[in-house]
Amino acid sequence: MITYRELKDGGLSGNGRSNIPLTHPLYQDALDQVADPEIEAEIIPYTAPVPTTTDRIAAIRDAIGLHIETVAKAAGDFGFDSVLTAVSYRGGESSDINSIYSTAVFDYRNACYVKSRELFTAWQTDGVEITPDEAVAAMPLWADYKPGV
Repeated sequence: MITYRELKDGGLSGNGRSNIPLTHPLYQDALDQVADPEIEAEIIPYTAPVPTTTDRIAAIRDAIGLHIETVAKAAGDFGFDSVLTAVSYRGGESSDINSIYSTAVFDYRNACYVKSRELFTAWQTDGVEITPDEAVAAMPLWADYKPGV
């Protein structure tokens, strides 16, 4: 029996040993083998792997982290290259624009982490699982932290 597994990109994996891209001549050969009633061959359809709880938590964490990074990069007139850079200005001269925005980004980041812990706690206690997009949408508004300078 010849078994082909359909891959995520539509190609095939031949008995787990080699991948056959859609554009390769062997791809049509594989289809011909499956269509030939005298050859025992089959194509097992692609099934997306089911993400584990760890995978889902990581996706939410990454989405929230990217959201916070995006806020930091847009903060102020010029933005910062990262949250790490933004918070490194914290504690500077109180009139320094970088220090002012640094404090705002720091406070915003902390508020986002508090909210994310609330979301994860709700998931653990109530079973209320959310998607990464829903988690980002649940974050506090940057406008509530953005300095009015």
